[in-house]
Amino acid sequence: CTSGFQCDSTRCIPVDWRCDGHVDCADETDEMDCGDCTSTPVHNSGKNKSLIFREVVPRPAIHCGMRKCISPIHVCDGVVDCPWGQDERNC
Repeated sequence: CTSGFQCDSTRCIPVDWRCDGHVDCADETDEMDCGDCTSTPVHNSGKNKSLIFREVVPRPAIHCGMRKCISPIHVCDGVVDCPWGQDERNC
């Protein structure tokens, strides 16, 4: 798997699917070890160049998809903050 992320010992997924808050691998490795949530990269692509801005997220924080992190106080608070609503499931 040279151009993506290796999971399920045989499956290769696009790198953009890693740590996006949606489990794509049967072994869930695409959503494990997603790093520190102290900042969230936000990509703004323009003419032949990509700028990266960082938004500071208070610690501790959790990944909730689309490279977004939220504070634990926003989990199960009745407001959907994550792209797929993971923060309001199983409350």
